[in-house]
Amino acid sequence: MSYKVVLFDLDGTLVDSVPLVKKAYQNVFAEMEIPWSDSDISKLATLPIKESAKIYAERRENEFLTCFFNHYLREHNNMMKIFPGTTEMLQLIKNRGCRIGIVTSKSRLGTDTCLNFLGITSYVDVIITADDAVHHKPHPEPLNRALEMLSSSSTDALYIGDSHLDIIAAKSAGIKAAYVTWGAGNNNKIQQYEPDYIIENWDQLLDEIIK
Repeated sequence: MSYKVVLFDLDGTLVDSVPLVKKAYQNVFAEMEIPWSDSDISKLATLPIKESAKIYAERRENEFLTCFFNHYLREHNNMMKIFPGTTEMLQLIKNRGCRIGIVTSKSRLGTDTCLNFLGITSYVDVIITADDAVHHKPHPEPLNRALEMLSSSSTDALYIGDSHLDIIAAKSAGIKAAYVTWGAGNNNKIQQYEPDYIIENWDQLLDEIIK
């Protein structure tokens, strides 16, 4: 099928940022003396930072946010990486006439810092972050906002992510959903959410899905 718009999740899909996010959270929990477990860290990797602050640091939310961004930005340039072949994939998609968007639960600060550092901002036509929507994935609002800004129909769009939340959000917005196997998601359980595509590498996306 030919798509006019390809929307991407960011963390765990385009960029290998989950280790950085997890380390920042671990440092926050230790510094603020908040109890945590490995399962907490994995769940937090899919939530907007402001929601995480509400859940784990009620009445200390501002301290939590400040602490997180201090640790995140301190390690950003050392730990933030783009997945192999991603830049080339984005260029090829642009060359095929597709418009590109990023829809992420990451903050605007974190998103802009990441994209500018990795040098891929120029490929992206629209960016929707956690700061740009009232509701967050799996709610369809962020995807709907991206389509609205691109003046595009849901039937012309594909959303690609590494979490079951991405699949639910896409289906709720009437968008075809693709799941990448290299992110933070559970590959063994993803079939129950019925993604339209399962992508094991970018070549598969370019050769079989976006023609």
